[in-house]
Amino acid sequence: MSAKVSGKLAPDCCAVVLKSTQDGDTDPQNLIVPFQCSARAGRSQIFPGRTGGPRHDLPLIRALQQAHARLQRQPNGTVTLDESPAAFRARWILRLAFVAPELQRAILDGTQPQQQTLARFIEVDIPLLWSDQKRLFATLS
Repeated sequence: MSAKVSGKLAPDCCAVVLKSTQDGDTDPQNLIVPFQCSARAGRSQIFPGRTGGPRHDLPLIRALQQAHARLQRQPNGTVTLDESPAAFRARWILRLAFVAPELQRAILDGTQPQQQTLARFIEVDIPLLWSDQKRLFATLS
C-alpha cells in the first residue's frame, strides 16, 4: 500500500492544504495546517497558526504589567503616581493601567479580539469611562 501526499500553499487563509491519497482511494483527504510567518532579527520563522484558542499578545501583556508597576497603591485603596514618565511612549503605556478591568482580564487571558494590539491601544484615544472603553473596543474588533 502506498500513499501520496501533496501540498499547496493557500495564501488567503495562511494554511497549507495537504492532499493524501492511498492506492484504491478515490476520495483524497484534506488536511489544513494553519500557520503564521514572522521575521525577527533577520530570520524568518514559521509558527503554528491560531486555531481558535487563547492568543496571548506578549507585548500587550508586558505593557500592561509595566503600566501597573509604575503605580503605587496606598493603604486607603487609592492609586498614586510619583512622577509623570518622561518618555512619550511610557506615558501612553501608563494609560493601560486605567483600562476597564474586563478588557484587562481579556488581555491577560488571551481572549481579546485579534485587532486589540498594543499599537491599537496606543493610537486610539482611550475614553475615561469603562463603559465607553468597552463600546469603543467592541467597534474596533
